[in-house]
Amino acid sequence: MQKAELINLPYHQPAFLHITRIFKYQIRDVLYFKFAAFRASLLLAHLPVGKILDGNDAWDHVRGVLDAIDGEMRTIASRRSVAYWLHIYRRIGVFLSPEHESKTDHTTVGLVRQIVELAIQKHGLSSASGEFGFSDMLSPEIILGGWMKKGLKSLGNKKMSGEQLFRRYAAILRSNPTWVIRDFSKRDLIDIYALEGAAYQYWRLTALLRSLGKGAKIILDETGDWHYVPDPALNRLIVSIDKRNEQRNTFSSLMGIWIDSETIMGREGGANGNEQSDIIFFPIYNTQRVVLPVGTEFYGARIPSGVTNFLPLYMRSKVFFQHHEFMRKEFLERRGYDFELLISVLAGLSSLTVIPSRTLLSCDKNEQERIKLSALMQTLTRGYHLFVGSEDDLLKMLMERMSIIFSMEFEKDKVRAVLSSISLNEGAKNSISLWSNGPRCVVIPAGTVCVVDLVSIPALLASIFVFMTDRFGESGTVFETLFKEALKRRGFDVYSGKLFANDGSERELDAGVLVGDRMYLFECVSIERPLDYEIGRPKTIAGRQKRLSKKLDQANSLQAFVSVNPSGRNYDFSQATEFVSVVVSPFVEWIWSAGPELWFDHKTPKILSPEEAISLVSVKAD
Repeated sequence: MQKAELINLPYHQPAFLHITRIFKYQIRDVLYFKFAAFRASLLLAHLPVGKILDGNDAWDHVRGVLDAIDGEMRTIASRRSVAYWLHIYRRIGVFLSPEHESKTDHTTVGLVRQIVELAIQKHGLSSASGEFGFSDMLSPEIILGGWMKKGLKSLGNKKMSGEQLFRRYAAILRSNPTWVIRDFSKRDLIDIYALEGAAYQYWRLTALLRSLGKGAKIILDETGDWHYVPDPALNRLIVSIDKRNEQRNTFSSLMGIWIDSETIMGREGGANGNEQSDIIFFPIYNTQRVVLPVGTEFYGARIPSGVTNFLPLYMRSKVFFQHHEFMRKEFLERRGYDFELLISVLAGLSSLTVIPSRTLLSCDKNEQERIKLSALMQTLTRGYHLFVGSEDDLLKMLMERMSIIFSMEFEKDKVRAVLSSISLNEGAKNSISLWSNGPRCVVIPAGTVCVVDLVSIPALLASIFVFMTDRFGESGTVFETLFKEALKRRGFDVYSGKLFANDGSERELDAGVLVGDRMYLFECVSIERPLDYEIGRPKTIAGRQKRLSKKLDQANSLQAFVSVNPSGRNYDFSQATEFVSVVVSPFVEWIWSAGPELWFDHKTPKILSPEEAISLVSVKAD
């Protein structure tokens, strides 16, 4: 092994590979069998075998099993610190084994990892005392509890003995200080796979709960597994919403505000142009194993082609803030600080990756590019930035960065309050729910360092208004405006407002688009998405269905009105020979029936997300 190869070799890799070879059967047991058996035993204890069960029979019992698996994850995660588990988990493969009994596609990979990381934040210890150290301050013999040495020695060959490999690598670590694990045993690696094994069963149960909430029926067998009672129509509906969700690539907060990707990821400036002060960078899991093309550039760093654990994304924070301005007063009352300050803090924290501190100390452009690339690649490998220092040190650094980025001074106590609200502490731990995806924390204190987990930013922003009230119902107006603006950006003429017929009757049109001789009439509905929607609570699903049905009736009524009155006192749609009504929601909605009253064809429902609605008129326009 050449020196260059050694330099690029992550310190944990030989150890982890060595342990997985030696203890592959123990890992296989906790990853596939242990928690499948645990889940099965609990279902068998509460549900009858061989009987057809619906949501009324089974939902509450299945929900209880979720809590039991959560308890098992607590037992495992509470052995080590949050920072410790995150350090290990972000360094094992981003994939699921085909040995799992159900789906292992890229969407499932993302959901399972989300559950594991929430369990880590919720149940891991706050203190990381004695778990870590810097490689230049530790004997290489004790790094990873001695397993680094064992792993490197296992790679020895005729060209270079294992002992020689270890000595050379140890010299590299001494000259290139790296934050490493010191207190480690093979049980820790087995435990991280156990957490993933438990999380997989947890995911399976959430999927079951969602299906039961949508009307599915199951039969429990003697092994404690379940089989769905054949229902081709329902199965098609479930497959449809799964596929539609996979294709979704824009952002909606749970408040019901959809933001067009063309604005939230604005092209002026942006990641390949001049740096904008309102940019928040965050990495997302590369569950599809996308290969970054040659020449990919992000904030002055040219990323080498290849597959990274995470992909770089960014959002324009001021756009997000502006579209939620109607919640400003409520947010201030609940949180004690202004929402815009939170956005500024997140922008400052994300700048740690895209504008590393060392670049500010160098005037050499080539050196700056090398520093930027190194920092970015580290984040695309592990998803977080490691800040060396205490929470007070992080606050001080953040104040300095924010004053430079935004060219203004901030009040230290207010910034401290924001930082505290997005940092992991006991209060935050108690609020975390695995099935609702949060709330996730961005800053994870770990003694002499702080882990800035940038992966958590999108989930944080999506849920920051949970349990707050839209007092004046403004979210619907905002969503309608955003949808119309999105249509206009794509070149469509948009009609909206009061329609006065010649006979004096009138109706309200949220958005209308004429494509050829077909007129699309869009009825916008902004419904806040409750947290328990994610686990298919029957009452929540039924309430949402009732609200959407009402909107669909409203849209159909508008279609009938315009068909009878194609022109009026202030409009003229007489060019159209067909009028099509569509309900538009900020989210991909569950369509509860396969009947023609809810579908245009077998692929296209009459209740669409904004992306789907835009795609519908764009395809017809082509």
